[in-house]
Amino acid sequence: MGRGYRFFGGTAAVLGAASLVCALLTLLPGLLLPESGWLTGVSVGSAFLFLFAAALWGFSSVSDRRMLWTAFRCLPGKAQTELGMLVAGGVALTAATMLQGLGRPSSPKVEGGRHYAHETAPRGWVEILSRAEYEALVELEQRLSHGISSLVLGIAAALFLSMGELRKR
Repeated sequence: MGRGYRFFGGTAAVLGAASLVCALLTLLPGLLLPESGWLTGVSVGSAFLFLFAAALWGFSSVSDRRMLWTAFRCLPGKAQTELGMLVAGGVALTAATMLQGLGRPSSPKVEGGRHYAHETAPRGWVEILSRAEYEALVELEQRLSHGISSLVLGIAAALFLSMGELRKR
């Protein structure tokens, strides 16, 4: 397997694991991640950058897409397990967060010392009365974005390593 495939696959897997850890940190009490959103932006940005690169590289170098699954199955068992756990963790966390967020306001923000969130009902922006509810909404948003990022990065890592396994043969 070429160094490029291992480098990009390994980097995507490490970033995916870091995103999963960030998502799991939001389950602990208190607002542990910064509210500014830079960490979420880096996580989501790197996820879609790696997925775009893997898809572009895969479409240009792999003639038969069905061979990717066969190549993935040829990876060492430990790598398959770790990538599977990363993707499964991202799916489980994303699904649970989406179910938890149904019917709740989203996009919390602070303006003039007051807390606001956007309701999907025709009301639009509504004021949130308690800081605790605001923090819960911020954590929910962070958990969702980091969960999706870990899922996407796990898929990108699996694509890179599968393409590398194909090139080896």
